[in-house]
Amino acid sequence: MPVNNATLMDAALEQAGVPHLVKLYPTGSHGCGLGTGTSASGCSDEMLAFMA
Repeated sequence: MPVNNATLMDAALEQAGVPHLVKLYPTGSHGCGLGTGTSASGCSDEMLAFMA
């Protein structure tokens, strides 16, 4: 699945100095939930840590 929108948003946020985190995973898809069974497994824990 193309990740163009994510990389464009990443660049725009970086340029604007907005704290953010972009993680791209080789398996799973948009809205893959908790990522169980994919390389995105544990992504919700990473999100919560970033938001803290």
